[in-house]
Amino acid sequence: MLRPKLLPAALAALLCIPLGLTAAAAPAPAARGQSQSQPRYRVVDLGSLGGDLGILQGRSINRRGMAVGFMSTAESDPFCDFETWEGCFYSGNVDHAFLYSHGKTWDLGALAQGVSSSATGINEPGLVTGQSENGRIDPATGFPETRAVLWVNRKIRDLGTLGGSQSIATNANLLGQAVGGALTAKSDPFADAPMAGCRWSPISGSGSNWGTFAENTFFFPGTTATHATLWWGSAKFDLGTLGGPDSTALDINELGQVAGWSYTSYHANEFGVPDVRPFVWSVWDRKMRDLGTLGGACAMASAINNRGEVVGYSTLVDNSTLHPFLWTAKGGMRDLGTLGGPYAHANASNDRGEVIGYSTMLSAGQAPAYNKGRAFYWYKGVMKNLGTFGDAYSDANGINNRGQIVGETFTKDGDSLRGWISDRGGPIVDLNTLIDPNAGYEIIAGGYITDAGVIGARALAPNGDEHPVMLVPIR
Repeated sequence: MLRPKLLPAALAALLCIPLGLTAAAAPAPAARGQSQSQPRYRVVDLGSLGGDLGILQGRSINRRGMAVGFMSTAESDPFCDFETWEGCFYSGNVDHAFLYSHGKTWDLGALAQGVSSSATGINEPGLVTGQSENGRIDPATGFPETRAVLWVNRKIRDLGTLGGSQSIATNANLLGQAVGGALTAKSDPFADAPMAGCRWSPISGSGSNWGTFAENTFFFPGTTATHATLWWGSAKFDLGTLGGPDSTALDINELGQVAGWSYTSYHANEFGVPDVRPFVWSVWDRKMRDLGTLGGACAMASAINNRGEVVGYSTLVDNSTLHPFLWTAKGGMRDLGTLGGPYAHANASNDRGEVIGYSTMLSAGQAPAYNKGRAFYWYKGVMKNLGTFGDAYSDANGINNRGQIVGETFTKDGDSLRGWISDRGGPIVDLNTLIDPNAGYEIIAGGYITDAGVIGARALAPNGDEHPVMLVPIR
């Protein structure tokens, strides 16, 4: 599913993968009515900062019920070109990171007045990762400079870069190890080259080529090499690359294992850039391990679980078909197949090895089609179609260790329609049937779910604005 600019962890899950069929099961029947196995939920509106948009991001809720993301303010973005949308941080207004804790939503601010920030995740102790503009313009690109930041007790800390003008922190683990990417001072012959062959539309099937390596890491361009980075206490570690100029880190588990992707050489392939491969880097051996591909020139990671298993997406040998993969240290990279179509990607997995994502299907004439796409649940070699409520598309966004899955249905234009929940690949249930119908909220997407069953969701508030909400089980 295609959306506006999101943090790399979310944006990356919209890219690539599929092929051969892995025991695709029949579509799960879509259920709009309330399931007897599903609890009802209390809607906790996290509010607004004066604008009309708010979104929970990444690993957005911890066990203490603290939640993070960003909200738009009423102030116009000073760097945004509203004709081309270049230079805009997200909404077109100044966006600010927020923290919800103990019944109150806090504006986390930014590194300077009148500029934007976003929180990308929160660990169990409450350390918040993110990105903030610093108020300066990069003279080499004409775009705003951004910095990876941490918020500790609501106080912002600039993590700096590796010598360049951009950086971002995407996630942190229980130990306070934060990962992301940062521009270096090193030259990069591919700094202006789009990552052609990596970015594909799961709806149209066409290459969408969403920008350079830097743009796909920081959202803004850069003129130097990007490197995966780990911050731990006052220390900053350049994780290197798999042999090419660029790399970035997307996720880190509680064991200190980092997942990301990297160019593998300085030699351009048929798409004009080096091959891209996913990697795992560990704080214990401090080595970057190449996870390989499914035969194509581009493979990227979406997430890593606490067993060190990585899910993602890869092109096949033809470099036009894209499949999801599950990588394990014992078994290597496994092709998870599709629901019949030529495209699929994996979004996440839990610590049981259950994988969720999105796949295209076969058309009525049994030909591969891009105009049908469904959320999938994969476990032990079987991929299940989670169906829709009659809407064109569905996607699975989050899964917890109990096998509870949340997602959304959406239109061809990427507009979210209805949030849903499923138990281990069972019938999807419309979240709107599980809340008080008189509350006035319309749940349009389920994005994250904790092991306690608390859901982070997107909702239309009674006034029509989009608010981040938490759905808290009440039985």
